[in-house]
Amino acid sequence: MKRYFPTLIALVTFGILFLYTNIYEIEPIPKEGEDNPVQLSKVSTSLVKSVSWKTPSNEEIKVLAKSEKDKISFEIVKPSSYHGEESEISGILKNFEDFKSERVISKTATDSSIFGIGTNSPQLSIESASETVTFRLGNDSPVGGSYLIKVGDPAIYLVSGSVVPAFRKSVNDLRSKNLFFQEDNFSTSDVSFVKLEQASGVFEIKKVKSGDWEIVSPKKAKADSTEINSIIERMHDLRITSFVSDQILGSNTYGLDKPQGKIAFESSNGNKFEVLIGREENSQIFLKRADQPFVYGVVRADLTMFDKDFNGLRSKVLPQILSSEIKGLSIKTASESYMVQKNASNSWEIKGRIIDSVKVNDLIGAYNSTKIHSFLPWTEGKSQGIENVIDCDRFELISASETRTLVFGKTEGTYVSAALEGQNEVLKLPSHIRDSFNNLLNLLAKPPEPPKLISSPTANVPEKPKEANQPKVFASPTEVLVPELKEVKEASETPLIDPNESKPQEDVSSPAILVPEPLQASPSQSQTSIATPSIPSEGD
Repeated sequence: MKRYFPTLIALVTFGILFLYTNIYEIEPIPKEGEDNPVQLSKVSTSLVKSVSWKTPSNEEIKVLAKSEKDKISFEIVKPSSYHGEESEISGILKNFEDFKSERVISKTATDSSIFGIGTNSPQLSIESASETVTFRLGNDSPVGGSYLIKVGDPAIYLVSGSVVPAFRKSVNDLRSKNLFFQEDNFSTSDVSFVKLEQASGVFEIKKVKSGDWEIVSPKKAKADSTEINSIIERMHDLRITSFVSDQILGSNTYGLDKPQGKIAFESSNGNKFEVLIGREENSQIFLKRADQPFVYGVVRADLTMFDKDFNGLRSKVLPQILSSEIKGLSIKTASESYMVQKNASNSWEIKGRIIDSVKVNDLIGAYNSTKIHSFLPWTEGKSQGIENVIDCDRFELISASETRTLVFGKTEGTYVSAALEGQNEVLKLPSHIRDSFNNLLNLLAKPPEPPKLISSPTANVPEKPKEANQPKVFASPTEVLVPELKEVKEASETPLIDPNESKPQEDVSSPAILVPEPLQASPSQSQTSIATPSIPSEGD
């Protein structure tokens, strides 16, 4: 066995070397017509300093990259100064973070023009902290992909077609589509004043101390804070569809010399911004910032939130009254009137009778949560069933400091017409508030249930009222006297029970009443006369 030991060791060693060589030292054999991929660039986006484009039909484009607090921004410096579109430029650079060829067409090409590569070919250069790489793009390959060279490398490569669009960018492709930028210091939360000028009027809205919005012109009204905040945010985030012109030249003013609308914002820090809205053309609306020369185009759908009239800007909530402060609720119809009050224990009662608080709270909650669907002029009151307010169903919410009265008109479908007392306009409200009113009205109109008595075997039973011609019940359970026999004495009765016999125990809990057999009257007597029983003599 010992003489085979060296041979065994040699075989094991050979096997290990064979496996290592095949796994780690042998390069993969490419398929027919393919080469091993070549690393053309490996550039980290965070280290990029600039990107440049050259095309035969466009001027040179150069973009500078700036890194600030883990965020990269881009600025176009050629052919003019613009903000760069971060998502667009970052997406281009990702193609070159690990850029490899698919095939080597020629390792030492002497004439690259046959592949469509020359000095006028689309060129892209990426400058990083460590190097600058430049690529030129050639024609598309018949088998897919495109030909490309790396400046300084004599080889011609075939690369994936996915990288081709990165070479064919115009300056407008690279420009930012935002209307406002970080350096504008336009914070939506800091806006304290908004002014809208449009065909329906001029509206001035300011933020009050509570953070809500109030319309101050043309007349005062509580504004719809959600609507106003939406206008500010959507203008702040507005995306440009097209870059029309860098300035207004000649007679073509795009309708901005006499704007169809203006939107102005003023921040609490004093910053002011104004946007002018011009005419509509080819499904886009022209606009520009008042402080910049650039003319932009946006789709009309992005500006629909500004097409608001006074009622579109005002609050859609009924004048609020805190539920906890409401002490009384009055309901009135043409024929009924009820007053519900909250007692010391916070229960609701009517004339001292406690009622179900659920339906009362439902009506109060419906009032405070109902959103106004639309506003109609008071001249529509007659057609909406509110011509004579006195005859309309209504309810009042009463607190220590104020009273809110809501009057109902006609119900049509899912909406009911209504009016607030003291305001000359008709409101269209969801009909569920009328349903809550009807539910409470039905509860109050329902007569109270009689009190339930609990019987007790030892309780004193109240004596029934005496009525004329009714038999009188005496204490003795063995005798009933009718009015005509009152002269019969109890002493004249002969005992029917032997005194020596044991007397049965009487049931005192439920005394029996014995009704005598009806007395037979003679035919000659009147139907109302009763025969007198004979009284036995002492000798019997």
